[in-house]
Amino acid sequence: QQGFFMKLRVLNSKNPTQRSDIRNLTQKIVNHLIRPGIAKNLNITVRIKDNNLDGCMGLCQPLDNHLPRRFEIVLSSRLNKRTLMQTLAHELVHVKQFAQDELKFLVNSVEPRQRWHNEQFDENTTYWNQPWEKEARKMERPLLMKWARSQKLMKKSWLKMPKKG
Repeated sequence: QQGFFMKLRVLNSKNPTQRSDIRNLTQKIVNHLIRPGIAKNLNITVRIKDNNLDGCMGLCQPLDNHLPRRFEIVLSSRLNKRTLMQTLAHELVHVKQFAQDELKFLVNSVEPRQRWHNEQFDENTTYWNQPWEKEARKMERPLLMKWARSQKLMKKSWLKMPKKG
């Protein structure tokens, strides 16, 4: 099976089940989304952080700009298990986008820009309208559910979506 050469570290998780679930979900999503030749060379650090990340639930930061293979994903420790795992799935979609050169942050341009499938975006594009965020939001829940089914977790109470008003 592909993907076993990927380097993966989970930092600041005091819960062994959480660490195991993070590792397992990350491996499954990387194997599912990312071409094997790229996936085997990835180095991903998932860090649980105690602060509120400026209102974000999670962040994905490529640590190389030219050809990203090293990534840090930061997840808020304040999230419940379901939200944490779904946020991890969301951030792993960003790993795919960066690693497969679909998304690039252009740091040497005159003003900050993002490139998505060769189309330029500036910082005025709102978060909710950024196509890379739309893709990540669209994929996060199906990826989590696919993993949960593969792990026979579908009956777990933490996985249930909250009922809407």
